[in-house]
Amino acid sequence: MNTKTPIRAVIAWLALILIVSTTGLVAADELEYVDSAQWTFNQDCSVQGNLIVTSMPYGVQIWDASDPAAPVMLSDYHFLNGDKATVVDVMDDLVAAINQAGVLTLLDISNPSSPELVNEISGFGVYNDIVFSQRGESLIAFIAGSTGLKTVNLTDPLNPVILDDLDLASYESSLSVHGDSLVVLARYAGLYTVDATDPASLTLMGSASMSDSSLRNVTTSGDLAVVAARNDGFYVYDIADRTNPYELINVIPDLGGGSLRVQDVMLDGVTLYVTTDQEGVVIYDLGTPAAPVLLGNDPESYYSTVDSHYADGKVFMTHWGDAKDGIHIVDVGDTANPHSLGHTAAWDFTRFAAVQGDIVYTAMGHMGSFAHRFDPVTGFTYEGGHFVLNSWGLDTANDLVYVASAAEGLVIVDWSDPAGAIELGDLNVGVCRAVEVVGDIAYLAVYLEGLLTVDVNDPANPTLLGESGFALQSIAVSIEGNLAATADRNDGMNLWDISDPADIIHVGNFPTTDKTMGVKLHGDIAYVCGSADGLIVVNISNPALPTQVDQFPIMAKGADIEGDLLHVATNGAGVTSFRISDPAHPVETASYNTTGDAQALVVLNDMLFVSDYSGLLALFYDHPPIGIDDQPLLVAGTRLASYPNPFNPVTRISFDLKHAGHYKLEIFDVSGRFVSQLDAKRFEAGHHSLTWQAQDADGRQLPSGVYFARLAGSDAAAVTKLTLVR
Repeated sequence: MNTKTPIRAVIAWLALILIVSTTGLVAADELEYVDSAQWTFNQDCSVQGNLIVTSMPYGVQIWDASDPAAPVMLSDYHFLNGDKATVVDVMDDLVAAINQAGVLTLLDISNPSSPELVNEISGFGVYNDIVFSQRGESLIAFIAGSTGLKTVNLTDPLNPVILDDLDLASYESSLSVHGDSLVVLARYAGLYTVDATDPASLTLMGSASMSDSSLRNVTTSGDLAVVAARNDGFYVYDIADRTNPYELINVIPDLGGGSLRVQDVMLDGVTLYVTTDQEGVVIYDLGTPAAPVLLGNDPESYYSTVDSHYADGKVFMTHWGDAKDGIHIVDVGDTANPHSLGHTAAWDFTRFAAVQGDIVYTAMGHMGSFAHRFDPVTGFTYEGGHFVLNSWGLDTANDLVYVASAAEGLVIVDWSDPAGAIELGDLNVGVCRAVEVVGDIAYLAVYLEGLLTVDVNDPANPTLLGESGFALQSIAVSIEGNLAATADRNDGMNLWDISDPADIIHVGNFPTTDKTMGVKLHGDIAYVCGSADGLIVVNISNPALPTQVDQFPIMAKGADIEGDLLHVATNGAGVTSFRISDPAHPVETASYNTTGDAQALVVLNDMLFVSDYSGLLALFYDHPPIGIDDQPLLVAGTRLASYPNPFNPVTRISFDLKHAGHYKLEIFDVSGRFVSQLDAKRFEAGHHSLTWQAQDADGRQLPSGVYFARLAGSDAAAVTKLTLVR
C-alpha cells in the first residue's frame, strides 16, 4: 500500500479541479467524445479524385476509394455543434458541411487522415445545398437554404465574407452552378434562374412554378435542367432562355415492377443519371429532351438512397437500410450496363452494445452483431462480425455473446476469437428484444411473451426454464438479486420474483402514461425509462407497491450504472449523467448531445459506449470521485498546464504561483492511484516547470492512457489532464 498523503483527499481532487478562475473555484463533470464506429445514415457525398467525403448525422467521413472494391476510411470527424450534418462539398483542401441548424463547418483536409476545424458559421437555415465555385483567385461557395440564397467568399476560410444574400422563396433546397448563372430549386415554389456573373450581386432572371413539396434536387447541362421529385419522378426543363425556363416532360421511372421514387439526378452532357430507391441507378439519354430514352439500370436492388454525386464515369450513391449501407460506387461508363464496383463500409441501426474486456459488441439490426476492439487513446478497431437476423440486444459472459434476436430468439455465440465468431446454440422463443445473463440463467424480454428464463449451462443446448405467462410487450430486462424488472411498453414496469427461475412469480406493476422503453434496478430503486414520462425513480423496497420518488423530464430510452453514477440514453438529446450518492434522488452532473437518437448505453469504468441508432459512440466521463462540496479551495493566480499534450514519452508541466510556499507536484492515473511525485519543496512566486518522462515512482515506463498532474500546496491546488500516446 502506498502511504503517501491522504489518498481519499487526492481522489477527491482528481478530475474535478480544472484551471483556476477569478472566482477561486472551477469544477465540473464532463462527457467527452472519443471515437465512433459502425455508422449508418450517409446523408450526402462529394468526390475529389479518389477521395469521397460523406456527411453523417454526427459529422463527416473521408474515404480513399483508389480501390473501389475496398475503400479505406481515412478519417471520421465528429462535429460538436449539436445538429445532424446534411450536405457537404469539397474543393482542394477545404471541406464544407452544413447541419440541420444551418451551421456551416469548414475543415482543412490537407491531411485527409486528420481533418482540422477551420471555422464554424451559422445562419444558413434548413433544407440546404452548397456548391463550391472557383472564380479566378477566389473560392466562392453558393449556399441555398431556408434563409435565402447566399454567396460566401471562402478564399480565406478563417475570415469568410458573405458577398450577397438573395431571398427567392422559402426553402431553397438545391442549386446547380451553370457557367455564370445558377439554377435554384425551392420546395413548394419551383425553379429559379439567377445571374451570378458577379457573386457579390446576384440577380433573379426567371422562374418556373412547381408546387410539389417533394422536390429534391436539380442538375443542369447545356440548355437543360432536370429536377428530382421523388414519387413524381423527374422533370426536364428547357433553360436556353434563362428568363423563361419551361417544362418539357415529366417522367416517372418504371422498370416493370411499379413506379420508382427518384432521389437524385445528375447530368453529364445529355446523359441523365437518376438514383432511385430500390433500383439504384437508372440511366436516360436526353438527346431529344422531350422524349428521354431509357439506356440501362443497375441490376442490384437497394433499400433507401439519399443523395448522389457523379464524377469521372462513376455515380457515388449514399445508401442505408440493409447490408449494402454506405457509399456505393457504380460504374456507369457503359450506360447499358451500369454495375456496382463496391461500397464503403457501414452498418444497420445501432440498437444495443455490450462490453467485455477491450471488446465492444454491438447489435446492428438486420446485419447481426459486430465486435470492435477499443483503446481509450486510438479508439475503435473493427475485429469481426456474426450474422444474426434482426439483432436487438446483447449480453456477454466468459467470451460468449448472448444475442436477443426478434427473428431467431436467443442465439449464443463463442466470440473468444473476435475475428472468427462461432455460433454454439439457439432457442427460438419468439420476438426476443433483450437479454441479461446471471450465472447459468439467461433472462429474456420477449415481445408479447413477457419474461422468460433459459438455462444456458450448456451453450450448445439452451433450455427453456420458465415463462411469466403474461402477454406483455417486453422490450428490456434488469436483474437485481432475486428480483427481475421488465420494461413493457404500454404496460409500464413489471416486477418478478425469480428466486426459482423455473417458477416466475409476478409481484408488482408500476404504470407509466406513455411507452416504457427501459429499466435499470439498483438496490431498492428502479430507474424507469419512459418516453414522455422521462426518467422515473421508483422505490421498490416493497415490490408489490412500487412508489415514485423522483422524476426527470428527459426522453429516457436506456440506462446503466457504474459505481455511484447513473448514465441515461436520451432519445434526441444524447446522454445525461447523474450522481446517485442518494439513489432515490439523482443529481444531474453532465450531458452530451450525440446528435442522433441515443437508444441504449453500456458503461465500463469511465467509458460510455452509446448506441446512437446511427452509430456507436465512445464517450469519456471526466468526473469528480466525490461530491462537489468536498473540493478544495483554489487561489486565483495558480495555473497548471503541460506541453506537448498528448505526448510520447516526455512532457513539460508548467505552473505559475501567486504566492511563495511549499508545494508538491504529483502524478495520478485515471482511477486516482498515485503514480509518481515530481517534486516537493518550497517554490517562489512566479513561473516554474518540471519534466515528466511517463515513468512511475520506481522508474518503470507507463502504458498509454490518461493521467493527471496535481499541484498542491497550503493555499492552492490545480489539476491538468495528460494523455500519453505511445
